[in-house]
Amino acid sequence: MKPSFPNYLERGRQGPAALWWALRVLTLACLAGLLAFAVREPEQGLRVFWTVVVPMLPLVFVLAPGLWRQVCPMAFANQLPRTLGLSLARRLPLASKNASYLIAATLFFTLVSLRPLSFSVHAGWLVALICLVLILAFVGGLVFAGRSGWCGTFCPLAPLQRSYGMAPIVLVNNGYCDTCLGCQKNCYDFNPRAAFVADYHDDDPAHIAPRRFFNGALPGFIIGFFLYGRWPLIDTIPLYFLTLFSGMALSLGLYVMVQTYTRLAEVHISAAFAQVALVIFYLFAAEPLVQTLSLYAPWLAGLPLLDEALCALVALVALGAFLRHMRANNLFLAEEPDQQAPPLRVDLDKIPPAARQGPEILELASGQTLSSDPAKSLLESFEDGGVKLDFGCRMGLCGADPVVIVEGQDNLSEPSAEERASLQRLGLEGKARLACVCKVKTGRVVVDLSADPTARVARQDPVPAEDRALNTDIRSVVIVGNGAAGTTMATELRRLSPSVRIDVVTQETHAFYNRMGLARLVHQPIGVEELYLLKAKGFVDADIRLHRNTAAHAIDRGRQRLQLSTGEALSYDRLILATGASAVVPDVPGVDLPGVFVMRTAADAEAIRSYAQSLDFQSRQALVVGGGVLGVETADALSRLSLKTTILERSDRPMQRELDARGSEILQTFLTRTGIRVRTDSRLQSIRGRERMQAVTLDTGETLSADILVFCVGVKPNTELAEKAGLTVNRGIVVDDVLRTSDPLIFAIGDAAETTPRAPALWPISMQQALTAAHHLMASGASHPTSPVFLKLKHNGICVFRYGVMALDTGGVEIVSAPEETRTHRRLVLDPDNRLKGAIIVGPPGAERFILPYLGDEPVPADVVESWQAEANPSGALGATP
Repeated sequence: MKPSFPNYLERGRQGPAALWWALRVLTLACLAGLLAFAVREPEQGLRVFWTVVVPMLPLVFVLAPGLWRQVCPMAFANQLPRTLGLSLARRLPLASKNASYLIAATLFFTLVSLRPLSFSVHAGWLVALICLVLILAFVGGLVFAGRSGWCGTFCPLAPLQRSYGMAPIVLVNNGYCDTCLGCQKNCYDFNPRAAFVADYHDDDPAHIAPRRFFNGALPGFIIGFFLYGRWPLIDTIPLYFLTLFSGMALSLGLYVMVQTYTRLAEVHISAAFAQVALVIFYLFAAEPLVQTLSLYAPWLAGLPLLDEALCALVALVALGAFLRHMRANNLFLAEEPDQQAPPLRVDLDKIPPAARQGPEILELASGQTLSSDPAKSLLESFEDGGVKLDFGCRMGLCGADPVVIVEGQDNLSEPSAEERASLQRLGLEGKARLACVCKVKTGRVVVDLSADPTARVARQDPVPAEDRALNTDIRSVVIVGNGAAGTTMATELRRLSPSVRIDVVTQETHAFYNRMGLARLVHQPIGVEELYLLKAKGFVDADIRLHRNTAAHAIDRGRQRLQLSTGEALSYDRLILATGASAVVPDVPGVDLPGVFVMRTAADAEAIRSYAQSLDFQSRQALVVGGGVLGVETADALSRLSLKTTILERSDRPMQRELDARGSEILQTFLTRTGIRVRTDSRLQSIRGRERMQAVTLDTGETLSADILVFCVGVKPNTELAEKAGLTVNRGIVVDDVLRTSDPLIFAIGDAAETTPRAPALWPISMQQALTAAHHLMASGASHPTSPVFLKLKHNGICVFRYGVMALDTGGVEIVSAPEETRTHRRLVLDPDNRLKGAIIVGPPGAERFILPYLGDEPVPADVVESWQAEANPSGALGATP
């Protein structure tokens, strides 16, 4: 299915590059010739320039703005350094980038207002102005990346092009950027039909404000400009500037009135003012244009009402552009539904209690009261209200977002088994709830985000009724590894027995942290401490001895001792190997060059961020090898660092293991629109460079430039310790159904363990294995069967959700969204008893919410299944029963 807003990478080239370069040189030559003519014949030259050449540009901006941006002399000067390989390609400072539109608009109003006093009457001034802007454009391209040095930022014509060309009729592709450099926000060259609308649906009010001002003031400014010298009362310079400023003020006042007294969205008001300004311009400019052309083509003088016909044509073009803009806005909202509802920032404390409806949340740290939708989690309600809160998997599995409930505990939804297990692992059961899955069902809830959950007195005593270790021969347990498996094992053992001695050995310098949030260490200015799920103090409070920055050297199975690399030894009654896995690094030439990384630990993420900001080298391009979940999240993080990022995936589509073809297609389209290029069927052959990596070679022989490369191609279990001890090892450490190795006193859990059937290396699987092993050790009799696997992409802009298995049983039902559906792809598999067995959902954020209540063993009600089938295809033809 074709995307609604195909970017220039999806549209392909238009004509040979040599032709465009010839046209650029010709345009520059014509400009030089016209300026020379103006110097020799000032009166005629200036008249042709200002009454013929300049009035033609707005119409080009509306019809085919890309044509001008392909041949514009300033764009030519700006892009020449990069074309010749001379550009330093530095990133424009964020403050300058944010202020660039305002600077460009100010330059436009200033230069145009000075025109009647200088550039329109003195050819030397005009030549100096043109030469100056060409030099500035060239210097900008020499220093800064892409078009950020002039065309997309400071050019005085840029605001005009963006306003008039909001919905171009003819798309002429960007011919300078072979691939997107990610140099500007809502790039007009990347996707011209979406850029104007995207600007007005931006979350940053400061981004919209200068655009609102420019379009609102433009009609009055044009009227004030053209009245000078035409209306007898405006014949002096002070009156001229007074008229200009008065016209802008009146125009802005009218803009505010329309905004206040109509139901029109601001994006439509701004678009309408821009097109009205276009029509006003030609009402004044059409007559001088026709008169000048008649001097060189006398036959035009004989055509009646030519200037009126031109004005009528412009009015029709402007109306067509506005209607096309309306359609583009509707398509944008359809594809970005989260833009339709702005964040709710109402202070409910100012509303009388009797007038309030629905549940609400009072957050004590900020003092803000928020409205809460019973269908949304606490985390989503906070985000809607602009309250910042850390998050992880958003499924209650990682425990990244515990919040203290001060009041209204009974008004919350009951904790799920996953949430309860996570809270128990963190020692927070009865002290906190997980914001990502907890919902306010009714009434008022008071939350304190500044409170430390671990410091509060538990409302429910988590100490077991009996010490289960006393019924076994176990007095000491040593755990190697403090990831999800190791930490869950330690905290669950302590919950079952307050007396057993627990030692946790880890080579990491950090306590237990949220590995699912590693990408944030790359693109956000945070430290790994902000990802801690259980701080070192939590281990101390639970009487668990944590040996950080310590390596396990060998296992003495006969003496039941774990030898540490420090020379110490720990005795054990049971040993738990939660040694995890390491990132796979392909054996290709150049893999040891600086700039080549893996993404597995906090140290990896911090090293990538540090290298990208290196003072002696400014990174511009990044490659991520691997298009799985981690690869996509890593690419997103690198892109947020303003790196031009490409994913190399060896299969024919991204997330091939997790998604079906339609889901991968939607994901790939989304990534491309955010500036991340996805190259499928691509295999890395070698990495090239001298002192650092500079390029890669693919198996096709193609060479791609790159400054950073990150491998995300899978993991291999850490089995070295087990192998040295003589345990049975295949790909992982072989275990039985209770996670026991070939030595009955040693267990293996998490990524290091190899089960039958083989379990995926996912966070919830590691937790369940730890619970199973802990309860077996403590002879509690509790069973922890493996539940269906959850998988969710950590990305705020799109929902990518996978649950369970997608195999369709005989008598079951598969529900698939209609092929023409562009917003959300759903594939649901139910067993013969209507239990949800598997699901794939790709779409806008929150698209998976409708199935969350049905994840488990309970059957989905028949009427709900029928509604899913009706939503998938109103004709009812998609429900399939084999």
